[in-house]
Amino acid sequence: MSENIKVYFDKTIEVVFGIILVFIIVGIAIGTAQLFVTTWKLLAFEGITGHYINIIADVLTLYVLIELSRSLVEYFN
Repeated sequence: MSENIKVYFDKTIEVVFGIILVFIIVGIAIGTAQLFVTTWKLLAFEGITGHYINIIADVLTLYVLIELSRSLVEYFN
């Protein structure tokens, strides 16, 4: 009986984290596209010094998402 519950639990956790990883991957793709669009708009400005904080924040956010997805994949392998 407890073996069946453990199998269902493991399968449920696997599915839930699979769905979470799919959303993280979609978020990374959208964030990367947005970062490139923001960078092109930023290069069009004459005074670039005040807007670099937005790029740094976007890059760090993408880095956190990538590291989160890597750690989730490593945990389940």
